[in-house]
Amino acid sequence: MIEKTKFKLWYDEENGVMRTVIFETLDAEASSSLFDSIKDNFEPEQHRYFLADLSTEEAQTLHDKETRRTLRKKMPQVNWGKIAILGANPGLRMLTKIVMTAVGKARDAKFFDKEEEALAWLKAEKEKEKEKEKEKESK
Repeated sequence: MIEKTKFKLWYDEENGVMRTVIFETLDAEASSSLFDSIKDNFEPEQHRYFLADLSTEEAQTLHDKETRRTLRKKMPQVNWGKIAILGANPGLRMLTKIVMTAVGKARDAKFFDKEEEALAWLKAEKEKEKEKEKEKESK
């Protein structure tokens, strides 16, 4: 488990997903640290499903221009499949969609209000991927 002041990052063995809780709005330095931690500490093929919890009130502030630039630069370095985003307010959702579109991940992210729904979606997406792999192997 990796703990920084602005976020906590770990692999949830039970649910088979990488998780982060954002405790306060990430600035450019903290955003860079988060993505470097993901890249340096997790296996790209195994840890492809991600749950980002932004439900704390302190995490709801919109990112500044430098942070958005850092996010666009760092996000593509992480090989994730699907990203469930928990608890983002409407403004943060809109900004996140813009950043995700800019890095080509808009179709891979979905917003949720409840953790159970987010985990269920990630599990279903993992099952879909397994089915696709089985189909490829049988051909």
